[in-house]
Amino acid sequence: MSAVPWTVVILAGERRGGDPFAQSLGVPHKGLIRVGGRPMLLRVLETFRQLPGVGRIVVVTNTREALLGDRELHTALAAPEVELVEAEGCIADSILCLAGGRRDCWPMLVTTADHALLTPAMAADLMAASRDVDIAIGMVDRRVMLTARPGTRRTWLAFRGGAYTGANLFVLRNAGVLGAIGFWKSMERDRKTGWRLFARCGPWLFLLVMLRRIGLDEALARLGLRFGVRVRAVLLADAEAGIDVDTAGDLALADRILAERGAA
Repeated sequence: MSAVPWTVVILAGERRGGDPFAQSLGVPHKGLIRVGGRPMLLRVLETFRQLPGVGRIVVVTNTREALLGDRELHTALAAPEVELVEAEGCIADSILCLAGGRRDCWPMLVTTADHALLTPAMAADLMAASRDVDIAIGMVDRRVMLTARPGTRRTWLAFRGGAYTGANLFVLRNAGVLGAIGFWKSMERDRKTGWRLFARCGPWLFLLVMLRRIGLDEALARLGLRFGVRVRAVLLADAEAGIDVDTAGDLALADRILAERGAA
């Protein structure tokens, strides 16, 4: 995957006032929601501790005490390769702060604490496919998702030739991506509304996306040109890469999938 050890960043911050879904379950932090009987942040941590090539795992949070209050998670966070750091405002600020002049943080893989179904193979596929780009974005094709998990509800981004959902997996290869992250900072509030991102890049690209006259690869290539970086969508073969745990329905589905894995 890379001769240089990877830095993995797990985003585990909480919005002001807490996460409504976690609160509905009586849990102090979303990452502590138990999926398959274990806190889902712990599952994400263990995925990367099993993955060859990872040198450092950084958990970014603004709720350190809540995470350390869980006994299993407290033990995992104390591992020598794991670092718990304070979130810096928004997601982009946290990444910019981590990168801040350091050469040993690249390449970087970024994911979220609610990616309870993540496996080492999913992450390895994205890392391997990112060798010749600056930014790689893990995605799942709607056809793949609905074939594997009929009826699954996700947020879909539609382009010519298909529709896709994000996999909450991103590779940032080098310091050249910092300008693009600065742009992302201005967009972060709208990060789940893909068309607004393209609207910020000019009316022509926006029109092509909205009319579905441009494919995903070409749209991202044009977006990358704006910042002088090479951007690629990596379509992951495993539909479960596109399932995070945001709702009671997601939680039930994730529990069922983990039970299936255990049975297999």
